[in-house]
Amino acid sequence: MSGQADTRPASSFAILRRLLMDHGRRYGVAYFAALVFMSVGSAATALVAYLLKPVLNQMVEPEGLRAMRVLSFAVAGLFAVRGLASYFSQVLLARTGARIVAGLQMRLFDRLLDQDVAFLRDTHSSDMLARVTIAASGVRDTLQVMTTSVGRDAATLFCLIVVMFVQDTALALIAVAAMPLAG
Repeated sequence: MSGQADTRPASSFAILRRLLMDHGRRYGVAYFAALVFMSVGSAATALVAYLLKPVLNQMVEPEGLRAMRVLSFAVAGLFAVRGLASYFSQVLLARTGARIVAGLQMRLFDRLLDQDVAFLRDTHSSDMLARVTIAASGVRDTLQVMTTSVGRDAATLFCLIVVMFVQDTALALIAVAAMPLAG
């Protein structure tokens, strides 16, 4: 190949891989802690679903009122745990995202300072401002969406599938077999 740079756009997978390599290592502990909190929230959601079966079964029995009171406090406690886990994961993601944005903006600003006068003259200030703000925010948002999708959504799906199998294996097998069609 000649000395020209490759101007083809990178694939989405390559971009995500680069983002994870650049920022996933540096902020890995914070992302891991956020994933732990999201998993706790997912487990609390699944436990609430697990507790609903006895509530629904004992709703028609007069002596089931005492058990329903206990279960209602348990469900309230699980929702509190889920809320706290969600809060802490969002705080961790927000702080990590702010650090990523600040670091990227500093790198971009340093690159702008290294440019020659002709580049600064020919490039509109709004374009430079957009690169500094929007590009850094896009990186943060992409990493947060990926973390939330993996941490909260996948863990919740997994936990709810486990609850389905614990509650009724035959019905769970039917539901899991229908998942590809539903997807």
